[in-house]
Amino acid sequence: MQPGYHRVMLQNNKIWVEQTATERVSFYRFRYTRSSDGQIIVDLGSTVQNCSTSEDAEVSKVGDRILEGKLHSRKRFWGGPKDVPLFFVIEFDKPMQSLNSWKKGVFEARNVTTAYGDSLAIAAQFPGLKAGDVVQMKIAVSYTSVENARNNLKQECANWNFEDVKKQTQDSWNRWLGRIDVKGG
Repeated sequence: MQPGYHRVMLQNNKIWVEQTATERVSFYRFRYTRSSDGQIIVDLGSTVQNCSTSEDAEVSKVGDRILEGKLHSRKRFWGGPKDVPLFFVIEFDKPMQSLNSWKKGVFEARNVTTAYGDSLAIAAQFPGLKAGDVVQMKIAVSYTSVENARNNLKQECANWNFEDVKKQTQDSWNRWLGRIDVKGG
C-alpha cells in the first residue's frame, strides 16, 4: 500500500485489484490472471463500519458502459442529518454484457436495466475474459445530483490512464505532506 494507491489479490479467483482516487472519483483496475467470466460486484446497501447504513438505493443502466443512481446514508452514529443522499456514476472501460441484481444477499434478477431497494447489490458481467485481461471501473460521487457526479467524473478523471491518476494523487499527497516541518531528535 502507498499513499493514493492500494492493491490486493482476490485469492479465490486470482484477480489483482488496484485502486486509486481523486477527490470525488474512485478508480479501479481489475487484472485477471486466468481466463474466466468476469463479474464486478458493487454493494449499494451495506453498513459502513457501524457508522451508517446505505438504504433505498437506485441504479439504472444508461449504456453498455455506464450506470447511474443514488442511495441514502442513514442511521449515522455521529449525528448530523437523518438522511443524506449520495448520487453516483459508475463507468467501465469495456462494455458489460449484462447487469444482475441481489437484494439482501438473495439473487433477484438477471440482465436488469434498473434496480432499487434496501440491501441492493449489482454485478456487471464481462464474460470470456482471458488471462492478462484488464477491466477498469470509475465511480464518481456527488451529494447534489447525478449530473454533478457526471461532471466530477469529467473534470477529475476524464481518461482511462490509471498510472496518470495514481501519480497525480501521490503528487498531491506529497505536496500536502511537504508542508509539515519536523524538527528535533
